[in-house]
Amino acid sequence: MWFHPPQNWPIELEKWSSFCVIASWEIWKSRCQRTFQNLYVSPARIASFIDITLGRLQKLVSPNSLIQKQLSIYPTIWIPPKKNVIKINVDISFRSAGTAIGFGFVFRDSMGTFLLAGSKAGHAGTAEQAECWGIYEALQQGLKYKLRNIQIESDNKAAVDYLLGKQANLSWTSTNILDNAKNLVHMFSSVNFCFCYRSGNAIAHMLAARADLDSTFMCVFVKPPDWLLNQLKLDILFCNLQYC
Repeated sequence: MWFHPPQNWPIELEKWSSFCVIASWEIWKSRCQRTFQNLYVSPARIASFIDITLGRLQKLVSPNSLIQKQLSIYPTIWIPPKKNVIKINVDISFRSAGTAIGFGFVFRDSMGTFLLAGSKAGHAGTAEQAECWGIYEALQQGLKYKLRNIQIESDNKAAVDYLLGKQANLSWTSTNILDNAKNLVHMFSSVNFCFCYRSGNAIAHMLAARADLDSTFMCVFVKPPDWLLNQLKLDILFCNLQYC
């Protein structure tokens, strides 16, 4: 029965059932709107509604329980890019100004297929600067692997807003880093910057957290390591939404 999670997936039955019910409800509502009101709700918006509803349910049912501490294995909302676009999710792991930071990125296509991932260490004075440096580094990786149409996704809203030309409260050092990132945009056929919640950026976060802070070299994964496989399965759940 589809209300039971796939075999060997690290998720409890009650969590999976809640996820299935909420996802089905939101998809059904969107189709009713299309049929009876001629209103189109994009797959990205449907996924966002599911994400919000799941978050509210977790808070209502168990605000301080173990469930809140296990979000890393809860079905996440990773929204696939359009066809012929490669999405680069990026994140950093910042501890303090005096220690190295971790940077992680992952390339995936519109089907959620893992293409490439990597992690490396770096240095930044603040978490904000680190997030901005991570976006700049993600663009550099896109150029290195000769990507043409990309979507950069970060869970730092201020940085994404700045890159989109919106007002953002950032330090001058952070805006300098992002200005350098903007200077790379013309080297691609198309670049789109977008914000996502942490729940949709789990793979990049895991890569950043596991970066070798004692090395200055990039660690590249041409196939997903074992410790990413479960999260990749959870992320790919929403790839079929773009065809609803």
